[in-house]
Amino acid sequence: MIFYLWMMMQIICENLPISSSGHVTLLHSFFGQALQNISVCDAQAFDYFLQGASAILFFIYFFRSWWHLIIKQPISMQPLCDKKIWKQNIIPMCMFGLVVDGITALFWCLRIKDFVQLPLTAGFMITGAMLWSMHYAQEKKNIDLWSLRNGLILGCVQGFALLQGVSRFASTMAILQWLGYPRLTAFSISFLVQWPLIVAGSIKGILDLRGTNIVTNILTIPFLWAIVTSMIISYGVIVCVGKIIDKNCLWKFAYYMIIPVCISLFI
Repeated sequence: MIFYLWMMMQIICENLPISSSGHVTLLHSFFGQALQNISVCDAQAFDYFLQGASAILFFIYFFRSWWHLIIKQPISMQPLCDKKIWKQNIIPMCMFGLVVDGITALFWCLRIKDFVQLPLTAGFMITGAMLWSMHYAQEKKNIDLWSLRNGLILGCVQGFALLQGVSRFASTMAILQWLGYPRLTAFSISFLVQWPLIVAGSIKGILDLRGTNIVTNILTIPFLWAIVTSMIISYGVIVCVGKIIDKNCLWKFAYYMIIPVCISLFI
């Protein structure tokens, strides 16, 4: 049962600006005895494995938005053969993404969690503060979407979000809006720069799980059905989140963060 709860929380919360990893940590605190036979490495590998479901979900939901954001033409193969589009749109986007994800990967390789022992409560509080700040961010006109300077800032923020309790979604959305990006554009870019990382993470999780006891628990028909069900629910959640962002109400999730802050104080 713990694997079902773990899986559902990870996949569904990944679409919300509330720190899915922080909520999974709370879950582990409540069910510590049931997880005592699972090593830290195996637990991390299982988290990475679940990101594969999120990668599929994000690609389905954002593909159209990403295409129009980058290519700026109707969906077809023809624009991909145009050298001008590659020079003006695709290559600048790729350079932006390399900067953002390169810095994030550097933070991960340097094991920022080991250097910065951030309490879970503090991480949740930072997430709440980031969410609240969105209420005051202002859009700018004629912003350079693929500015390497902005990519450098976004990469550092995304790397900092590796700390427990700090929501990557909330922190990247907040910084993009403070840099002047329109809300829905920030929403698309936030998940665009994350997508290669979670694909790589899911592959790593699959490789790390080979030969472990966890595999016998997840390679069952009921568990696979549970993953599919969670993905369907998650799709509905991210659709709702998109509508909330369009109405400039994402910052109201800051009120929700009071709950995990209080829970983490008492466990």
